[in-house]
Amino acid sequence: MPDRVKVEGDLFHGWIPGNAVYVGRAAPGLPPSKFANPFGLKRRFGRDHPLRPYLDAAVLEVTGIDPTYDIITPGTARVSVAAYRLWVRDQPGLLAAIRAELAGRDLACWCALPAEGEPDICHAAVLLEIANEGDADAV
Repeated sequence: MPDRVKVEGDLFHGWIPGNAVYVGRAAPGLPPSKFANPFGLKRRFGRDHPLRPYLDAAVLEVTGIDPTYDIITPGTARVSVAAYRLWVRDQPGLLAAIRAELAGRDLACWCALPAEGEPDICHAAVLLEIANEGDADAV
């Protein structure tokens, strides 16, 4: 079963363990992945931003609060990943690429790995679910 692995090293000297596929944003020595999460924790989204509806829905889902501010940020990993989950399911071309290119592969991201028994709050975990949906062990 494919796993999520953490990029080794630091932001300026990161490397991908094993044969994993990097799915994060650009970093020195690591090119941006088309599978990266556009909902960066500190990224600002105004009301007219095309990704804002996904972020608003994620904030409501995670916090129970309907966002009313003109500009918001995801602020937490839980909100960022919830927004990514909603957005990626609405991208047919990206979904096809996820299934074709990531199925059966380990995925590397900068997020900390969860402790045993804790949920994996990382967009790479969402990608693993989607890429391996047909795999009975992935559910």
